[in-house]
Amino acid sequence: EMMSSYIVSKFLEKSGIKSKQIVATELIVTDDDFGSAEFFSKETVEKAKKVLKPLIDEGVVPVVTGFIGTTRDGRPTTLGRGGSDYTATILGFALNAKEIQIWTDVDGIYSADPRQIKDAKLLSKISFTEASELSFFGAKILHPRTMRPARRAGIPMRIMNTLNPKGAGTIIDTTTGNKKTIKAISSKKHTKLINLYSTDMLYSKGFLAKIFDVFAKNNISVDLVGVSEFSVSVTLDNHDNLKSAIEELSEFTAVTNVSNFGIVSLVGEEIVHIPQIMKKIFSVLDEEKINVKMISLSATDVNICLVIESEKIEKAVKSLHSEVLLKI
Repeated sequence: EMMSSYIVSKFLEKSGIKSKQIVATELIVTDDDFGSAEFFSKETVEKAKKVLKPLIDEGVVPVVTGFIGTTRDGRPTTLGRGGSDYTATILGFALNAKEIQIWTDVDGIYSADPRQIKDAKLLSKISFTEASELSFFGAKILHPRTMRPARRAGIPMRIMNTLNPKGAGTIIDTTTGNKKTIKAISSKKHTKLINLYSTDMLYSKGFLAKIFDVFAKNNISVDLVGVSEFSVSVTLDNHDNLKSAIEELSEFTAVTNVSNFGIVSLVGEEIVHIPQIMKKIFSVLDEEKINVKMISLSATDVNICLVIESEKIEKAVKSLHSEVLLKI
């Protein structure tokens, strides 16, 4: 990061553009969660305005390193996955930018992965909520936390293609376009399905809290949750601590761990209010002989998640995209 930002800055100067390399440890103050550090807004805003604003006012282009910051006591930290984009949104937040642009290798956000779905549509605009759901459930363009600073400040983000700079890209904003429509479909192929069964759950208080306390203690994040009178089903990514968590859970509930499942997520604000949406979805899946092991409806009414066998994920995405999304 330091070398590449130095090279870019020198190239700009050689091209007649005033520029200066800035190492982000001068700007971004974080906690000490190395590899996944979070920034402190007050200190970061103060430093960014002090260092960057005078340069911008003088017409100098700052070229800032991505991925890194520094703790309050001066130790270097890394922001982790999506750290370069996260740096951009942190600085946009700190400088109260009018717009934050993320330049990548695709024209924007599509209704499905264009590498797999040839008739995937480029989306002109989606909401932060929709974009976050897509990212969390498999879309690779942005990491979910990348959007947090922009969303917090109400700053629109635009996804642009470096190979097609004249393209309009996709705008991510606080509002969406049409509601009650499916904007996009994303998927995660390899998901753990953990089923927990215990008759002690009936009329028991704090049983769910006990289960999730085990996951939290082992630093395991849960994706989807399904609950009945005697059982709890959760999906999650594979974790190094999963074996330890299952051993602990087994002390007070029966546990089964199944690996050959994935998640298909249909995203769009007020999606559940689309007329006969569930009938359309299950009609397509029934036609393709695809069984649904678990279903979850978003509490924010923005997605419908289906847990199905991993080997049928691609088939489900293609069928739902062509027979449901493109026909609503």
